[in-house]
Amino acid sequence: MTRFQQELSGRLGMFWKKSAEKLIQKTKEDIATGKITIDEQIAGLVQRDATISKCKAENKELTDKIASLQATIRSQEDLIRQLRAKPSVVQGRWS
Repeated sequence: MTRFQQELSGRLGMFWKKSAEKLIQKTKEDIATGKITIDEQIAGLVQRDATISKCKAENKELTDKIASLQATIRSQEDLIRQLRAKPSVVQGRWS
């Protein structure tokens, strides 16, 4: 992993992450205004930005799935508590 990738991933702290994100944004703006032209290095930065966006989207999707599973678990725990609270014929015979 390159230094820039480490900065962008946040491994080196929020200061460096924000700095890397600002560099990407400035590069995009410079490309859009024609201030600079795309070469292999800049294309790499744009590709990394796309990868980060994809990872953020995947992270959001996984976070939503986790929240859904947690809600299901809570619901199942509630159901189990309700079933345990009700006397049943089986409980009466075996108790």
